[in-house]
Amino acid sequence: MNYIHNESCNKNIILHDCKADRAELLGGTLSFFFEEGFRISPEHPESDCDTLVRTDSSQVDYELYRGIAEDVNVYVFCYNRYLRLTVRKEMPLEKLIEIINSKKAYLEFLYEYTDENSRIIKCALRYKKRPWYRECQMELVCKSTVYRWNELRRECVW
Repeated sequence: MNYIHNESCNKNIILHDCKADRAELLGGTLSFFFEEGFRISPEHPESDCDTLVRTDSSQVDYELYRGIAEDVNVYVFCYNRYLRLTVRKEMPLEKLIEIINSKKAYLEFLYEYTDENSRIIKCALRYKKRPWYRECQMELVCKSTVYRWNELRRECVW
C-alpha cells in the first residue's frame, strides 16, 4: 500500500495502546499493520489538534540489521503452576506472525525503548479466548524504522 506519510522519526508518533492486527517479514523488513492506526502527538507538524489523535490505517516497518528473523527475539511471559512463578519463554518470530495473522490474537504495543540500532518493545498478545492475555517483549536489531500513514482521524482523540 502507498502511504502519504513515511517518517523515520518517532518523536511525535506514539504506539502505546495500539493494536497490530497483521504482521509480515518480507525482504528483511518486519512490518506491523494497525487497522485502527497509531497516535500522533500535537507537536507533529501535520497535527492541528491540542491532544493525541489517531491516524487512519497505518504501518510500521523495521528494517532488520541482517534482514533475518534471528534479528528479532520474542519472549512471552507465562505463569508456571508447578514453579508458582512467571517464566519467560522464547517464541519464534514466525509463530508470533502466525498468531497475529490467523486472528487468534492481536499484538498490543505498550512501551518502546530505543537505541541507535535496537528496540525493546513491551507488548501484549490479546487472545479471543483463553489465555486471554500474555505479556511479551520483542528485542529487535534494526537499521531503520519507518512509520507509514495517510490521514489523521481528528474525531479519534485521546
